[in-house]
Amino acid sequence: MGYCIRRDEPVADGIRRIALEQIDKAVRSLAEPEEGRHKGVHEARKACKKLRALLRLARGALGAEAYRRENLFVRDAQRELSAVRDTAAIIESLDKLTAHFADQLDGQAFARLRATLVERCRAIEAEQMDKGDMPARVAKQLDGARERIAAWHLSGKGNGKTNGKGMAMLRPGLHRVYRDGRQLFRALDAGSDAHAWHDWRKQVKYFWYHTRILCPLWPGPLDALSDELERVSDLVGHDHDLVVLRDIAASSDLDATTAEALAALVERRCRELRHEAMPIGLRLYADRPSDVVDRFGVYWKAWHGSVLAPAPAGTAKRVAGVAPSRPAAA
Repeated sequence: MGYCIRRDEPVADGIRRIALEQIDKAVRSLAEPEEGRHKGVHEARKACKKLRALLRLARGALGAEAYRRENLFVRDAQRELSAVRDTAAIIESLDKLTAHFADQLDGQAFARLRATLVERCRAIEAEQMDKGDMPARVAKQLDGARERIAAWHLSGKGNGKTNGKGMAMLRPGLHRVYRDGRQLFRALDAGSDAHAWHDWRKQVKYFWYHTRILCPLWPGPLDALSDELERVSDLVGHDHDLVVLRDIAASSDLDATTAEALAALVERRCRELRHEAMPIGLRLYADRPSDVVDRFGVYWKAWHGSVLAPAPAGTAKRVAGVAPSRPAAA
């Protein structure tokens, strides 16, 4: 069923299943043949991000020590996979920038910068891929964690499935991620720097993954919420990549005029992206964290049909000595 919980399994089992599925996906992706290695590394990196989001959702049930150990383990694996993808993302951001301002730019604008970035990307890819056979090494590390993950002890009131008890295991993690994202968003303003926006985006992305895990609780509305979280994550992610692009260009051997022109376009585009992201963030973080988590608890109960269980058939009850009503005679 993929990256989401199931109604027919205890939450603890679901957490372990999803974690193992992401480990398996990362290991398979890193085994791609040489011509597909770049895509394989990208897919493995995404699996690591999903795994870290799952850890944040389950942190209350895992406990502080286990959470810290596993998060650091996955973070280190993800970092080894990031260098190649990060450079490729900068090239993509330049292409998006030139496409966005195509009516104001010459077709060959920034062609020299793009060629430099492509060359840099290839050099980093070759270095990273050949460094101790990085994909195979990371795959071995991740695969070695399977036994440990399968033995995760998840505690708390929520090891059941019904009456909202299962949701209790996930409440602390969901509350923390939403709360942190809300606090970071409320601190943003027109003068906030790229780091502040990037920090907010991290929490947005974790909350996005959490809605995907919990989507079966109410597929339509939670799919829509997930789409908006993904949208704002993409907007702010593009903002971050553009800022990195600007900084790379400023430190390269581009002529001053070209570098200044690029910086001006980046500043303009970042303002547009942030202007588009702000009202979405305002809607996403309008509620108090406790209200959001309580709402997911209600979704959980409704999903399991435990809001108001029907009386068993044929068990009409007398209430206060009054016999069950009968149809009036015709």
